[in-house]
Amino acid sequence: MNLRQLKLITNKNKSLIFIFGALFIEGLLILVSLRLVENYLTPREYSDLTLYYSIISIVSFGLFAGLEQTRQSTNSKQFNIYSSFKFSIISLLFILPFLLYIFQNTGLNNAFIFFAIVYALSYSIQFEIFGFTSFTNKFRSYGYLKIIDGLMKVVFVIALGYSFNSLDSFIIGFSIAPSFALIIFVLKSKIKIKINQNDKEKISSYINLTIQNFICIFYLYGLPITESLKNKDAIFISTDIFFAQAYAQILQFCLAPIQFLYLPKLTKEFSEKSNFSIKKIFEGSLLAMFLASFYLVFSYVIGNDIIKLIFFDGYSLSKQDTFFVSLISVIILLTKTSAFYLIVLRKTKYIAYSLFIGFIFFVIIFNLFNIQTIYMFIMSCTISLVIIFFTNLQLIKND
Repeated sequence: MNLRQLKLITNKNKSLIFIFGALFIEGLLILVSLRLVENYLTPREYSDLTLYYSIISIVSFGLFAGLEQTRQSTNSKQFNIYSSFKFSIISLLFILPFLLYIFQNTGLNNAFIFFAIVYALSYSIQFEIFGFTSFTNKFRSYGYLKIIDGLMKVVFVIALGYSFNSLDSFIIGFSIAPSFALIIFVLKSKIKIKINQNDKEKISSYINLTIQNFICIFYLYGLPITESLKNKDAIFISTDIFFAQAYAQILQFCLAPIQFLYLPKLTKEFSEKSNFSIKKIFEGSLLAMFLASFYLVFSYVIGNDIIKLIFFDGYSLSKQDTFFVSLISVIILLTKTSAFYLIVLRKTKYIAYSLFIGFIFFVIIFNLFNIQTIYMFIMSCTISLVIIFFTNLQLIKND
């Protein structure tokens, strides 16, 4: 190993450590903001807040996380937001009727939809920046935006929530914080935003990856919403499930570093036809499997204790239910890392098909059978993972 290779490995390890650290700090700051609120709201209000947070997470991360993956897999060092922002607006208009349905049938104030859209639009630009900074190895910029975003949530929850001490003020504080984080980052960073209207390949990939991410995020955050739609009075159940999913999100922190490490590199090697191999494609999945196995054992043994200690004192789900929620997070992580091969080959339509088939299965069993919701989620996302796995095998065989 020569000096140049050693330097590259050292820099890569520093990048991963920095990103892990930034994600940990961001997650900790979000947790702090949620815990600060807990003592100032009634159980009903706190349940509504966690429900609202689940909804805006599905909308913002589900619709726009695909922008990060698309940018990482686009072999271009130019940063532009025209097509991203245009499709963000179209996506939000498309999903607006569903938002109205959920808000009306869960008892949330319809006025909060405006703030949900503000929250989502700010993340549409943030995810574009995340993809650009990871592709161009600007890992410090990537991490700084994550930290600023978490910090702004704490600041605005304190500034607005404690000043007016109402559910409305806490929701507004959560919702506008990402926009201010984005403004601060853009003003302080050296990234130049360009407007480019000719990005058809990116748009096609983005649509397919949006289907993938939206359904995956629904599996990660949708349990409290589904339970609330089934039973509007399930206050403590939905709150418990929310914090079980918040705990399960810890595993998803592994996705960004794995994606940061493998996806841009594989895209470059594939486009340049240099050092590209099938073995490298599945290194990310193998790493995810190792982390997931450790996480599942950890969750079953002391998962409930961790949630009660760190997330929510009144947590009351069984050890088995906590394990199943964690299992959903594991399946989603494996699904996303298994999809790297399809992203690199520009065959993202197969990802969309796989996730859509699993989701249709969920809709059918939800409406026709009286099965516990958590089991429906596990079965549906497992179907998608299996389809993606066999699609990968078939494409490898053909190639």
